[in-house]
Amino acid sequence: MWFKGLAAAGFVLAATQVSAQAYHFETSKFIKPLAPNEELHALKGCDSGALVSGGFQILNNANRFAVTKSYPSHFALTDQWRVDVRNISDSVAQAVVQVHVVCTGAKAKVDKVNANERIFFSAVSHVAPNGRAVQNIFASKADGTAAGAITSSAPDKEWDNFDARISPSGDRMVFASMRHRDDPTYGNETELYLADSDGSNEVRLSANFEVYEESPSWCGADRILLSQGGDIVEIDAADSDGDMQGDNHSVVVASPADEYAPDCSPDGQQIVFLRQDGPLDRKIILGNRDGSGLLSLGGVAALNEMPRFSPDGSMIAFASNRDNANTGIRDIYVMDAQDQDGDGVGDNLRRLTISAAGSGAVQPVWAPDGSKILFLDMTGASATLHTVDVATTGVSAPITTGLMLPFASDWID
Repeated sequence: MWFKGLAAAGFVLAATQVSAQAYHFETSKFIKPLAPNEELHALKGCDSGALVSGGFQILNNANRFAVTKSYPSHFALTDQWRVDVRNISDSVAQAVVQVHVVCTGAKAKVDKVNANERIFFSAVSHVAPNGRAVQNIFASKADGTAAGAITSSAPDKEWDNFDARISPSGDRMVFASMRHRDDPTYGNETELYLADSDGSNEVRLSANFEVYEESPSWCGADRILLSQGGDIVEIDAADSDGDMQGDNHSVVVASPADEYAPDCSPDGQQIVFLRQDGPLDRKIILGNRDGSGLLSLGGVAALNEMPRFSPDGSMIAFASNRDNANTGIRDIYVMDAQDQDGDGVGDNLRRLTISAAGSGAVQPVWAPDGSKILFLDMTGASATLHTVDVATTGVSAPITTGLMLPFASDWID
């Protein structure tokens, strides 16, 4: 049979005839900014079954790109369909290409995420000549496979890159870096960088001497919420004048206490962050985006960590030792992003994980559909990523990345 249905829908498929055996379709999306005459080489194999045919669809600015090749390729001991796309314009253009493959058999019914979903995390990428373990930002499929580093630092600036957050459009990334720690003029503990979501086209957003700038979160398409020296501030996701300060800087929350780890709601109307009220007390604070209407959630004194809004903005996930104050063991919790009964705790508070002695669950990151939460399980000297089902509290087997200390930071589709 011929695949006329997909061709009619705008897909370009190879003219391959297939017998009447069962088959299924799989798709992956590839995004990359291309300089003039630069090419994107996109490869897609079958997650289940054998490769029969393949094709492509250019999703944006099709008149600026030319497909130079679309053919089967045996790469990394696997049959894959390869599509080469060239930028034929005279300026940089972002290519967004979907590669489609036709595979034999029915699609395997396995508990794995959509092929287009990606997780972002920081992990130890290598050991520097001075013996320091260096963390970089990695991206992988949501099952942990195909992991690869998307950041790096010059040999004389081998410090950590971490805290990656992806823009709502999925094409940009903001992250924290310690690479300028030893700079004589702009040296600092942590600065912010902006880049494409594949790590290319880096732009330094901040350079405030001896001031921590970390925990960035997107507020809409072009604003970034962050912690700066213990205050919560907002800046544009741009540095048009090149002063490495981020355009249109504004202070959102400033108090005698340290405030950090902010997150912006998906609709851009609310923020949530941590306030250090004592050595063993980090309060979860919910408020309006302009810093008004602040409300303390979480109740008891506890070491709360990393509050994150759910994709629909109705809930907040966080890590806490609230039920293990004596041992310090942390677990993952969720609660509503409101306190209607006025008891100082988000409504419908639930504990999703129960960690054993010597372990702990931290770094909660929501799945794009809000059904699961990715987290880091710290057990003894090991650390592995897992997911927990928000409805059933079922915990997955380890998501194996093959990397040391994979600190989760984002999950997109």
